[in-house]
Amino acid sequence: MITTIRLELLKWKRSKIILSAIIATLMTPLITLLSTFMKTTNLGVSAKWVDLVGLAFQVNHLFIFPLLFGSLTAFIFVHEFQTKSIINLYTLPKSRTTILLAKTIVIFLMIIILTILSHILIILTGTLFIQSGAWNAFLYYFPLALKTGLMQFLMIPIYICISLWTQHFIPPIVTAGLFIMTAFISLAMPSIGPLLFPALPYYVILQSIGWYNQTIPLIWDMLIPIFLITMVIAMMITEKRDIH
Repeated sequence: MITTIRLELLKWKRSKIILSAIIATLMTPLITLLSTFMKTTNLGVSAKWVDLVGLAFQVNHLFIFPLLFGSLTAFIFVHEFQTKSIINLYTLPKSRTTILLAKTIVIFLMIIILTILSHILIILTGTLFIQSGAWNAFLYYFPLALKTGLMQFLMIPIYICISLWTQHFIPPIVTAGLFIMTAFISLAMPSIGPLLFPALPYYVILQSIGWYNQTIPLIWDMLIPIFLITMVIAMMITEKRDIH
């Protein structure tokens, strides 16, 4: 398992995918910067941490993270199929399931790292408008950042299944787009929006910062079964799917 993880990390190091991921992560602070600047300049209101962080987290989980994490999953699971190096990978003295789990662990690590990086950049952006309380804001909203990042990870096996089945980059990215559309559609149906699992991180954010007062009936009770079921399906696909 450790050897397989190292091989995956080497593959990421040699590619430009990490740089691309960091650039994508910069989009949320940039959008937050522009929005907050326009709000404080045009409306003359003072920026507050809850508003700034709330906006940034919504941008992340309504758009940036689904597309970014879907793309990363497509890269890590489809790259060998496209370059035909999957044959060499499967000749290693490791089972296909072990390789699948190693790739999933790498995705998990990348999601946590990018989530933390995004949180740091959001708080640094806030210091341009708010002169005090940055450290307290970082600590206060950090658990929410990790919680919603973990929620995004629990949806990753869906992308994995589609990547393994199609062996192409586009379908998992299209799936991420559908998740984004579902989350936006849920905005028009706030009473049943939390029942649409792609929108769950968004509603958890709103509830945590006091912008959504209704009960969210299912969070982990929905996401964990989705994760487990789709991981089992992914294992079945990777064991039975023809590599040619």
